[in-house]
Amino acid sequence: MRHFRSKRRFTEIIKRKIIRELTGEQWSPEQIVGKARKEGKPMVSHERIYQFIREDKASGGVLYKNLRHRLKHRKRAVGGKEVVIPDKVSIEQRPEIINQKQRFGDWEIDTIVGKENQGAILTVTERKTGLLLMKKCPKANMPKPSLKNWFSCFCRTKTMSIPSLRTTEPIFTNTNGSLKNYILTTSLPIRILRGKGG
Repeated sequence: MRHFRSKRRFTEIIKRKIIRELTGEQWSPEQIVGKARKEGKPMVSHERIYQFIREDKASGGVLYKNLRHRLKHRKRAVGGKEVVIPDKVSIEQRPEIINQKQRFGDWEIDTIVGKENQGAILTVTERKTGLLLMKKCPKANMPKPSLKNWFSCFCRTKTMSIPSLRTTEPIFTNTNGSLKNYILTTSLPIRILRGKGG
């Protein structure tokens, strides 16, 4: 118990690491803690990181601006149809070799759905490298042929698997939430440069 407490002590080294990953990587407190646990490095809880950010804000600091919600309560979407992914394989059913992330070609799919289900962005992440592909879609449910045609434009190697994204791993969790920092929300039209895959 004494060893566990010493690991969670809010040292100056941990503080600098938190600031660096908040401002440089723009990671959430949950992602910071998840990465530290995965690497076996000492880290305080995500609640303590949020407390540190609030204390910094109260003293005039700007660390909170690196959070997507900026310490404000967010209105969560309620309802809406579940996104249907063609030939999806649930994470519970996937082989252990996929969990090991030792080979290229295992992909995870998720979607960012627009306000009132108007439009969506399809995201596809390769597990070993973290390579991320994105596509703007008129609606969340992308037809199976369209998905395969678009995906084949980017993947010239054999695709091993494309399971649906339902995971809490720190590398993949909040990927879409992080992307929302860089997606302009406006009623004005947005010009998008497209490749052959459209």
